Amino acid sequence: HTRSDSVTGVQTCALPIVPPPEEVFLRSGMKGGASLTIYYTGFPSSAIVAMEYAASILESLLPDDARITVLARWQNISTQGVLANSSTTGYAPGWGIDALQPYAYYPAALAEKIAGESLNFDLEGDIELVINSSINWYLGTDGKTPVLSYDLVTVVIHELIHGLGFFDSMNVDASTGYYGAGSVPLIYDTFVEDIQGRKLTDTAIFDNPSTSLKNELTGGQLWFKGPLLSEYTSGNRARLYVPSTFDTGSSISHLDETTTLKENQLMTPFINRGEAIHDPGKYTMSILDRKSVV
Repeated sequence: HTRSDSVTGVQTCALPIVPPPEEVFLRSGMKGGASLTIYYTGFPSSAIVAMEYAASILESLLPDDARITVLARWQNISTQGVLANSSTTGYAPGWGIDALQPYAYYPAALAEKIAGESLNFDLEGDIELVINSSINWYLGTDGKTPVLSYDLVTVVIHELIHGLGFFDSMNVDASTGYYGAGSVPLIYDTFVEDIQGRKLTDTAIFDNPSTSLKNELTGGQLWFKGPLLSEYTSGNRARLYVPSTFDTGSSISHLDETTTLKENQLMTPFINRGEAIHDPGKYTMSILDRKSVV
């Protein structure tokens, strides 16, 4: 289930930097903590520095016992506007790992966290990440991104968060909307609701597949509702990106671009040249928290 990200064009001036969260500095040099190991293919050494810095930011925020492996490739992506994409290497059913929601599929990294053990070999990876080698990247770690470059640290954090479970299985065809593998939803799907607070995976309300699901998936008003979001949002929910034309790889699996404040915008669907966001934001970490998705 691959996630690709669009870009919004050239900026004419530098944008404000969103620095890493304070946890990065508080835990610097400490032993223990989460482990995010990246296996590299084709990367220049200068890019690896930025990759490792991005990984260290997430390591400071994830649970101490999290052990995650990433298979990363540096290669040309021919699709116009795509900076990078990521995917999970596999899924585990909730009923097989004693998960909070048994009737849902969990991505590999999350499933291993819940199960308390590795479900595959390290070299099989939990997350696959492809970085577009043809992009004019800024490879520094200070966030001072030139106005004609894209910040690699920002994009890597964004894509790794998708791989950790910030993605859905929702889709549409000519007449219907649908989700899941064999109608079993991904865990993220189960937290998506409409303006009235109705879960899209509630089959007593929305048949899967159905025209009513398609209307919701292209209707512009969907939210992710999770228990920890109550500290930061009204109604315990964050608005999602739902364009009227369904955008595979962007719709539903991102926060809304226009209503999300800058400090939470890492997981919106667009990044500008010159932009640096090195903090996943409270919305994102609440969505990924073990009480909801992790």
